[in-house]
Amino acid sequence: MICTNCGAEIPEGAKFCISCGTAAAAAAPQVEQPVYEAPQAPAYEAPQQPAYEQPPVYAAAAPQQPQYQQQAYQQPQYQQQPTYYAQPQPAAAAVSGKPALTFGILGIIFACTFYFSFLGIIFSAIGLGKAKAFQAAAGQLYGPAKVGKILSVIGLIVGIILTVIAAIALIVVIANS
Repeated sequence: MICTNCGAEIPEGAKFCISCGTAAAAAAPQVEQPVYEAPQAPAYEAPQQPAYEQPPVYAAAAPQQPQYQQQAYQQPQYQQQPTYYAQPQPAAAAVSGKPALTFGILGIIFACTFYFSFLGIIFSAIGLGKAKAFQAAAGQLYGPAKVGKILSVIGLIVGIILTVIAAIALIVVIANS
């Protein structure tokens, strides 16, 4: 049974409602609710195939190019490159790699001469010093300073070799006289 006052279920044989205390005699007999069945879904039907129509064919018609819509070009947005990919910039306008390059060239030229190879050693050493100063100011070697350092190293090696050969030749000439 269900209580007519609060709607709680009253056990069979009880004289009062457990929830609200209303007399069970006042409670109406429990009425069963009808059970409704859920509607059945219709059976699956295969979709019908669309009927395609063939375009008309004209005997003397030239083939037409498809028409495309013109879309506005949107410039791609690029992210800023990390600093380790960025092009190096000199630290100050006074710092230049040209002196290192100049002394590197002079070092090679004088190192290749037999009698003045000691000057090649001197100019190459100055070129290496200028390249080192550029690297300290700019943070890394690039451009003319890098080429000047390479030429200075080559000039230093060639100058030392030719100076040693010239010294040996001078000793031999003096010893034979």
